[in-house]
Amino acid sequence: MRLIFATGVLLGASCFPATAQDSIKNQCADVLYQVSTISRLLDGGYDGVSSYREVMARGDFGLGTFDRLDGEMIAVDGEFYQVKPDGIAYPVAEDMLTPFAAVTFFEPDENFRIDIQMDCDALQETIKSRLPSDELLYAIKISGEFSSLTTRSVPAQEKPFKPL
Repeated sequence: MRLIFATGVLLGASCFPATAQDSIKNQCADVLYQVSTISRLLDGGYDGVSSYREVMARGDFGLGTFDRLDGEMIAVDGEFYQVKPDGIAYPVAEDMLTPFAAVTFFEPDENFRIDIQMDCDALQETIKSRLPSDELLYAIKISGEFSSLTTRSVPAQEKPFKPL
């Protein structure tokens, strides 16, 4: 199975108002655009507040969710997917809403290759050993061949929403 995997904790800044994507990309180097906060999501704020049109204009790589927590959002190389509980990644429509998303225009500061097979724990340790600080946030893209992939997702929730 060939996979490009988006991972990382994405929290932080906002960006400039959307005009043209190229202009935003130039203004937003190393900036994270975030819709809402993770604490609001954890408290049960599952109603969509921003369209994916807005999110897609502000980044090409990131994580998030959908209105009523209807699946997990993964964005890699400008392609946005909704992973539903069936494990299938569906394309995201621009008019879909999100209560939480975090995206950036991904431009690597460093690239490295791993030529040996390893499990997830070893991969995490290898990556961690290459990071300049364990007190900063990083966007990490992994491209490789994987024998299997496990996804986690939840179905759309009904009101009244329970906290995560």
